[in-house]
Amino acid sequence: TEAEAAFNRLFRDKTGPTTEDIETVDGKDADIVSFLEGALAISRSEVRRLITGGGVKVDGKAIDSFEHKVKAGELISARRRHLKIKS
Repeated sequence: TEAEAAFNRLFRDKTGPTTEDIETVDGKDADIVSFLEGALAISRSEVRRLITGGGVKVDGKAIDSFEHKVKAGELISARRRHLKIKS
């Protein structure tokens, strides 16, 4: 099935998201906590827990700073969603 293929691609094969999986959003120059709070519709404390636990990746690397500024062109992955920042 399509869902099984997507799961295998992301978790078994570790090839990353396809262009179909990536959402393009505005938000450059915002701090990562505020950006994800709005983009994922979750609380600031939940965003902080995700960052602390290594669940937020910017261009494939886990971040550990709450002060990270979102830049145009970055690919942010959190909670099985992939967000590309518009330039």
